[in-house]
Amino acid sequence: MIDSQIENEMKNNLKEENDEICSSLAGLRPEWTRATFIIRKEQVAKIKATAYWERKKIKEVVDEALDSYLKDKRGCWERK
Repeated sequence: MIDSQIENEMKNNLKEENDEICSSLAGLRPEWTRATFIIRKEQVAKIKATAYWERKKIKEVVDEALDSYLKDKRGCWERK
C-alpha cells in the first residue's frame, strides 16, 4: 500500500515537472527556446524603442542583434 502511494506521488511529481517544461515551450517553434538574461535597464529601453520605431517584436530586435554580434565570432559550435 505504501509503495503504491509513493509510486503515485512520484508519477504525479514527474507529470508536474513535464507540464512545466511543456508550458515553457508552448507556442514556440522547435528551433526556439525561452531564456532569462540580466541586462542593463538602458539596453532594455533601447531595445524596446528600436522595436517600436521599426515596428518589430522585441524578440526580433534581440535576435537580429545577437545574429549581428555572433556573425563573425568563432566558437565551439563552428569548426574550421
